[in-house]
Amino acid sequence: MAILLPVLIAIIFGTVEYGAYFFMRMTLSQSAREGVRVLALYGTSAQAQTRATSAASPLTGLTFPTTTACAAGNTTASAQLTVSKTTSFPFPLPGISGSTVMTETAVMRCGV
Repeated sequence: MAILLPVLIAIIFGTVEYGAYFFMRMTLSQSAREGVRVLALYGTSAQAQTRATSAASPLTGLTFPTTTACAAGNTTASAQLTVSKTTSFPFPLPGISGSTVMTETAVMRCGV
């Protein structure tokens, strides 16, 4: 029994950490899609970043390394928005260091 307790605790903490990582990843993905939707409808970069930031709630500290807006009337180009967040996990998972940068990019055709 005493041998199994540390293994069980490690599995529980690993499950919780992976859940937090997965939640942040999916939230960033949704945030990038919301922001690029604004850019594809001829919005400004500032409007897209505001929309992406509000869609990422409760995450804070987002950065936007790449923002490509659509020119008015151009329906052949694509808008692109990249959302990044640097985060650290109290119990690092194998393959994920204590501090990691998560990045999600969304691309959408202009005027859609």
